[in-house]
Amino acid sequence: MPISRLSSPDFSQFIRLQETGLEILLVRDSFRTLRLIVKPDCTVIVKAPAHIGIKTVHAFIASRTGWIKAKQDFFRSHRAAPVLFCEGAEIWCLGTSYAIKQVPLVRNARPRLCENSLELPCRPPSGSDGCTEACLKRAFLSWRQGFAAAFFAQRLKLLEEKAQEILGDDASAASLAVRPLKRRWGSCSSYGKITLATALIALPEDLVDFVIFHELCHLRHMDHGRKFHATLSRLVGNERQLDAKLRIWALEHPRI
Repeated sequence: MPISRLSSPDFSQFIRLQETGLEILLVRDSFRTLRLIVKPDCTVIVKAPAHIGIKTVHAFIASRTGWIKAKQDFFRSHRAAPVLFCEGAEIWCLGTSYAIKQVPLVRNARPRLCENSLELPCRPPSGSDGCTEACLKRAFLSWRQGFAAAFFAQRLKLLEEKAQEILGDDASAASLAVRPLKRRWGSCSSYGKITLATALIALPEDLVDFVIFHELCHLRHMDHGRKFHATLSRLVGNERQLDAKLRIWALEHPRI
């Protein structure tokens, strides 16, 4: 199975397995082993030590083409639809789907989460019949930030007390911040400051709790070693299942 080189930037190059049509980014680094990565957008990366020859890399990739295609099929089957901000568009809050409903921007008007919709007060631009996508998005993000901050503060306090009861200690967060994190769902500093992603409010409540418990465990163990996972398992019971559910949710629902 021949390989053709498509380009060769510094320390990396694109290669193509011509018999399969697979296009792969080869990255040279200082690690000792070959590693293969399939990203959620189905791009494939192989990382290889600088001293390993291209034929060895070729054989490594060829032996794993079945695994690569299986991973790509998995990601395609869970691919998220793009988010649009318009009347009737779908947004998520605590695992429930709501339709955006534009309402007039009058005095004391506030966004309101109803049974099936999120009412967003919005003033259409002059000469327009309705709000623009950018206007609705701003209104949504403003509402979501306040809603998430209030919910997470309440939930953190409740789960903090539950963790203390189960673990028999008094570890507590020094502070809570809610920010529009782009990659992480949460973090915990060595000073005990917990930060949660605003977008976490879209997830089902069991996954929100899972993320908060994860960060509470970092108050006890800053790494992800055995003690950390043992502690997390005591709090949630089914860590692996929840972690898998969280990963699939993130694939199927784009982060706003």
